[in-house]
Amino acid sequence: MVRTPPTSYGRGDLRRRWVLAFDARVLILAADDGRIGPLAAGLDALGWRTVTARDVVSAELTLQDFPLEAAVIDIDTFGLDVAVRLRAAAEPRRLPIMVIGARPDSIKGADLT
Repeated sequence: MVRTPPTSYGRGDLRRRWVLAFDARVLILAADDGRIGPLAAGLDALGWRTVTARDVVSAELTLQDFPLEAAVIDIDTFGLDVAVRLRAAAEPRRLPIMVIGARPDSIKGADLT
């Protein structure tokens, strides 16, 4: 966070503005970093900043609040409908989704498994 100087020092009138710098481009949904941690580190090293959500609700809220460009899901700990839920949370944007840890024919709504 970046804090700017106060705009006024009058009595009871101390205003501060906080700016959150958020430059993530890829959402990673994983309960832990076991399988997905090296992928996140590699994406970050290549300039594709990541943000990690540990549960589906957090991932949905993140997609609603920020203009992320893609999502990667470690599916082993989440339901099979999670890709559909994330795609709906990102609407009206198109969200490419890659799923790790599943058979290719088992996940609805994923672009790549």
